[in-house]
Amino acid sequence: MLKKKETEEKEARMNKQRPAIKNMLRGNPNVFHYTSFETADQLFAQHPIWQTVRIESERRQLFREYIADLQQREQVRCIDLSIKRQTKREISSESSPRDAG
Repeated sequence: MLKKKETEEKEARMNKQRPAIKNMLRGNPNVFHYTSFETADQLFAQHPIWQTVRIESERRQLFREYIADLQQREQVRCIDLSIKRQTKREISSESSPRDAG
């Protein structure tokens, strides 16, 4: 029963902090899909929003959620670029003159 209450409290804290952390990370040009938690922790050590998440494991989890979203978007972007390049090559090869051999 106590464990369940602790889990509920943790989720409530994280749900409250998640939007602020995401906005802070989204608004910083130094955060990329490959940024590590250690780098972010150094970068935001003095930031008031970062400091509001007092438990490091929760801060780490919120950061990982954000980075996972960035990584997913980056993967989709790379796939889109690959498809565009392939389509461009196909169109280019179809429109180029063929040898009359």
